[in-house]
Amino acid sequence: MTEKTKVKFITRVLLKPDVQQMLKALRKAGLDVEKVSMGYSVKTRKGFEVFRAMNGSRAYLCRMAENLFI
Repeated sequence: MTEKTKVKFITRVLLKPDVQQMLKALRKAGLDVEKVSMGYSVKTRKGFEVFRAMNGSRAYLCRMAENLFI
């Protein structure tokens, strides 16, 4: 990754149904959604992680590229 391609990330706590809808949209957009031991990881075809959701009791702690859902 070069200086010109830096991506700004944001962090949010999101309810599980909302995250499931987001993952569905990301799959439909052609991104690789992977279930990992802590939750979900979404990577581009080049292997750059743009979304991560970590398990909680009723919600996920999510880290995502700032403009991922515009």
